Amino acid sequence: MEEKILSTEAKVGLFVVVISGILFWMTFKLGGCLGVGAPRGYPVKVALETAQGLNLETPVYIAGIQIGKVNDIALEEGKARVILKIFTEYQLEEDVEASIRTMGFLGAKYINIKPGTPGAPVIEPGGEIVRVKIPPDVEELIDELGEVVQDIREVSRSLRAVIGGEEGEASLREIIDNIREASVSLKYDFPVIAGNIRRVSEDLEDLISENREGLRESLEQFQMAAADLQESLDNIASITRKINEGEGSLGKLVNEDETVEKLNETIEGVNEILAVSRRLRAFIDYRGEYLIEDNDLKSHFSLRLQPGADKYYQIGIVDDPQGVTEVTDVYTRDDGETQYTHTEVTERKLKFSLEMAKRFYDLTLRGGIIESTGGVGMDYSLLGDRIIVSFEAFDFGKETNPNLQARLSLEPFRHLYLVGGANDFIDSEIEPRYFFGGGIKFEDRDLKALFGTAGTAASVGGQ
Repeated sequence: MEEKILSTEAKVGLFVVVISGILFWMTFKLGGCLGVGAPRGYPVKVALETAQGLNLETPVYIAGIQIGKVNDIALEEGKARVILKIFTEYQLEEDVEASIRTMGFLGAKYINIKPGTPGAPVIEPGGEIVRVKIPPDVEELIDELGEVVQDIREVSRSLRAVIGGEEGEASLREIIDNIREASVSLKYDFPVIAGNIRRVSEDLEDLISENREGLRESLEQFQMAAADLQESLDNIASITRKINEGEGSLGKLVNEDETVEKLNETIEGVNEILAVSRRLRAFIDYRGEYLIEDNDLKSHFSLRLQPGADKYYQIGIVDDPQGVTEVTDVYTRDDGETQYTHTEVTERKLKFSLEMAKRFYDLTLRGGIIESTGGVGMDYSLLGDRIIVSFEAFDFGKETNPNLQARLSLEPFRHLYLVGGANDFIDSEIEPRYFFGGGIKFEDRDLKALFGTAGTAASVGGQ
C-alpha cells in the first residue's frame, strides 16, 4: 500500500492555519499580560507648581489633538512631579511649553503642550519638559479683583476728603474766581478783536478783487475736474449695477449660490490637502541581506509615506542577485511536425515594489506589488516595534510554488536594525535560501535636523 503524501497546496494551507493560530494566540496573550493593544507611549516628566485638578488619565493635547495622558503624579522637592505618557507616534521638541488649561470656564483640567521649533532636537524617553507656563488661578483673579475694588474705594475716600476739607473748598473757589476774571477781560478786549477781524476781511476782499480773473479760471478747472469725477462715479455705479444683476464673471460669483458653493468647496478641498500634507510623515529605509547560498548581497531601498498612524504606502527598489528570468516558449511546424522550444534567460535587473498597508493594533497587513510580482504580507510587532516578525508570499506566477519568505527584524539602536530569515522555506523542490544582514532608516524630520546641523557646522567652519 502506497503512503499518502500531502500535496503542496495542503502544506501551504496547513502552514497558514498554524501561523494564523499562533498570531491570534500571541495577540491576546501579550495583550493581556504586557498591555499590548493599548496605545503605546514613552514617559516624559514635567514639574508644576501645583497639580490641583489633575489626576491619572488626564489627557495631554497639542492643538486640540490628544497625544498622551497623565501616568503618575508625585510630590518632589515641594513641586508636583507629573509623569506624562506620550504616544509613540508623537515626538516633542526640547523647547515645547507645557501648561494646565481648563475645558470651558469651570470644566475639567487638561495639560496643553505648545509645539516647539520644527527640526529642533526631540525629547528622549524619560526626558523632561523644561518650559512650563503657570496660568492664573480663578481664586487668585478674584483676590486681585478684590484688591482693585479696595484701591478704588480708597481713592474715592481720598478725593472726598480733599474736596470736603477747607483747603479743597479754597481751591475750588480760586478756580471759579479765575474763570470770572477771564470773562471780564474778554468783555473789554472783544471790541478790539472784532476790529482786527474786520480789517482782515477788508484786506481779503481787496485781494479777491485784484485776482478775480485767476479765481474764475481756477473755478472752471475745478468744475471740469468735478465733471470727470462724476463720470467716473457713473461708471462705478454702472459696474456695480451689472454685478448686482449677475452680469459677467464677478456678478455670477457674487450673486449665484452655485458659484459661491463651488468656490467654498474648492477652498475646503485645498484646506484638506494642506492638512493632510502637514500630517504626512516620510521614512527612508535601506536594507542589505547577505544570501548564504548565493554568496552575494541583496539590497532593498524603500520610501514609506505615512498619512496616519494606522496606514502607509511604500515604494521600493530591489537589487536581487538571482535577477529576473524571462521564459520563451516557441512552437514551430517543420514537414508537418510540431516542434517545441523552451528558452529561459536570466538577467540581473532591478525589481520594484509598491505596497499599501493597514495596521490593526500590533498586526499590519500589506498587499500590492512585491519584487515586481503580485503579493501579500503581514508584520507582527513586539516591544514597541523593536521586534517585527514578517511573512510574505509573492511570485505566484512561477511553475513551482510561490515564494514564501519569513523574516525577523530586531532594532537594538535607533535608526539601525538587524534582519535574518529565509526564502522558499516550504518548497520541497527548492532548497531554502537563508540570509542575514542589517539596515538603516530615517524619518524626514531626522534628515532635516541632520542637514540643518551639518549646514550650521559648515557655516561656522567657513567663518
